[in-house]
Amino acid sequence: MTLKKRQNTIKALIRRGDGVLFVKDPKDVWELPGGRIIKGETPARALTRELKEELCFDNVKIGNIVHRFSFVSKVTPIEYDVTVYECFTDEDVILQTEEAKEYRWINFSGINNLNTRDGYKRALQQYFFVH
Repeated sequence: MTLKKRQNTIKALIRRGDGVLFVKDPKDVWELPGGRIIKGETPARALTRELKEELCFDNVKIGNIVHRFSFVSKVTPIEYDVTVYECFTDEDVILQTEEAKEYRWINFSGINNLNTRDGYKRALQQYFFVH
């Protein structure tokens, strides 16, 4: 498959106690909340917009980069470059979009049994090793 384009995406690692917020996409794959960067947006602006659209978060503090990884879609010839940021909010989750069917706070010990990308698993392993 010849790659036609690359897409930059940003994701939020939001921790509460022992859990990290995951959302389930329409394909029943769990992922960190966030999305793609629109041309002209900074990563911080894009992540703020995505968290507002998906989860109704109005007040999010964006921290440091936790992890970066890439993957190629199995459906389209797109390579996704994913940057995961540590984020902080005390707001309640309100699912706002069809892109996220449900959410869960997943603890570190449950990540290996989760239907999610290996890049997210590595991000959490790296994050919890440091913290």
